[in-house]
Amino acid sequence: MTSSKRASHPTTTISYDIEHEARRILYLAAKLPTRAYQERGFLILPKLEPGLSKNTVIFPDLAYDSIPDFWFRTSRLELSTPITAPPALINETIDIVRPAWRENIYAKAHKRLLDQWQGIEERFWSNLFTLFPSYSGQVKQVFIYLTQSGSTTSFQLLRGDADTIHILARLDTPIDKILWSILTAIFRAKMQDSMNYSWSESQATIDWLIEESSLNCGVNLTTATITQIRNPQIAKWRQDSLEYQKKLGFSGTNLWTQKLDLIHYGSIKIDNLSHNEQLLLEVLLASYGKTVSNNEIMNHLWQDNYEISNWAITKQVQRLRTKLKSAGINHPVIQAHRGQGYSII
Repeated sequence: MTSSKRASHPTTTISYDIEHEARRILYLAAKLPTRAYQERGFLILPKLEPGLSKNTVIFPDLAYDSIPDFWFRTSRLELSTPITAPPALINETIDIVRPAWRENIYAKAHKRLLDQWQGIEERFWSNLFTLFPSYSGQVKQVFIYLTQSGSTTSFQLLRGDADTIHILARLDTPIDKILWSILTAIFRAKMQDSMNYSWSESQATIDWLIEESSLNCGVNLTTATITQIRNPQIAKWRQDSLEYQKKLGFSGTNLWTQKLDLIHYGSIKIDNLSHNEQLLLEVLLASYGKTVSNNEIMNHLWQDNYEISNWAITKQVQRLRTKLKSAGINHPVIQAHRGQGYSII
């Protein structure tokens, strides 16, 4: 369905169908093994749960093995929104999606989002082009496709002569996230290409615009993207995410690598550690995903010094967490297990 009140403003179409659900699953199958989501602190889970962090990628647990060479074929796809894939692969994916397809769920989410969008559409575009008049006319159309899978939203950045924004929005996507996605699609390319902003810096800038300017259009704001990633209350979900990725067989689920004394987390080099911080990180990595007891940590760092207390271990962990954050790991990879010890994921 299309809504537009002034010809000078972009038209917006919000829709859903099983083919776009299948295409989004193919996009995820191509992207998840690259570890791009994982490196930025996103959870990978098979279904939504109440209270789950918005920074979760939903990759449904379907019969992927029933599609010949599924993972090899998806690894050869070029990432785009919506993704382009051979018709045979799209149809095979539709076949495994169909048993779980419930149109009434999509219809309900479609009505909610469409009603919300029509209530603020005119104001949003007017405010945007009043604040940034040089961008007036740059966007001609916005297409929003609703799916059950994926992150809250995904989209292509506007570059060159492109004038159409395509957004894949999960069924639980709040209206402020749609506004955020449109702004990011318009502004992030310049932030990254001309201003050398990092991914996190561009995220934070758009978060700020939504929270502090008229671009929020008075809608209820959900937690900012960066805040969600840094939420320390998601240890269990993060462990569930790791277990699900292992079930799927993704290579590289463990983002930590070490060669001699040099440790990396994905593409992030950890080279700012003191001697004891390095030892602590190494002992945790040696038992990746498992709890390392306080006694084991104490023996590894201080050997037979029995005057060292659990408080000293706690302070050492705090220092290491601070160093990892300063290196660019903005989500909690070191988990505390009360009365037992610590683990790293």
